[in-house]
Order: sequence, then structure tokens, then C-alpha cells
Amino acid sequence: MRYLDEAFAWLLMLLGMYHIIWTELFPVRGAVLDTGLLYILVAMLNLVRVRNDESVRLLRTFCIGGNLSALMLEVDRWHQYRGLGYVGVGMLLALLTGLSIIRKQASSPATCSPAPKPDALRTSQEG
Repeated sequence: MRYLDEAFAWLLMLLGMYHIIWTELFPVRGAVLDTGLLYILVAMLNLVRVRNDESVRLLRTFCIGGNLSALMLEVDRWHQYRGLGYVGVGMLLALLTGLSIIRKQASSPATCSPAPKPDALRTSQEG
């Protein structure tokens, strides 16, 4: 689940960079750079959440808020311009929001085992 979450966040990052480049090269009516920047910022926030989910307080809440605000932007853009690309990005943001809400059941591989007790260290050094 973690790899899928990270892959979706990287995909959103790439879509944001693509949106900025495309808008600069081929400007169209209604296209602004802040949408691509929003995608990049939401993707970065999701990547931080994937890496440090349990160690940072309220990170999941901020991710859900960022994902929902970007999703609302996409719904509004789809309503105004009726493009299928907006539906695809909206579905990606909905998936990221769902993955942000779901709590991880298994411990992440980055967690360490508890430190050994001092008595156990003394006995292993003596013998």
C-alpha cells in the first residue's frame, strides 16, 4: 500500500511539472501556472506523509486538507471546461485522499526494534 501511495504522489508531481511546461509552451484560455504549482505542493506534502506518517503530528490532517482542496479545484475546472484530463487528475487526487485517510496496519520497515536492556548488555559482555 505504501508503494502505491508513493507512486501516486510521484505521478501527481510529474503531472504538475508537465502542466507548468505545457502552459508555458502552449498557452490556452483559462490555463494558469498556479494549478501545476498546487499539484507539486500537494504531491510533496503526500511524499512527506508517506515517509513520516506516524512521527509528525497532524501531518495526515494537512494532507487530507490539501488533497481535498486540489480535488475541489479539479471538480470546478471540469465543470468550467469539460475536459477528460480534469477527470483523470480528479480521480488521482481522490485516490490520494483515500490513501491518506486509511491508516497503515503494518509497521513501516524504517522502524527500529527497541533498545536492549542494560542488564542484557552486561551479561553478554561478561560471558
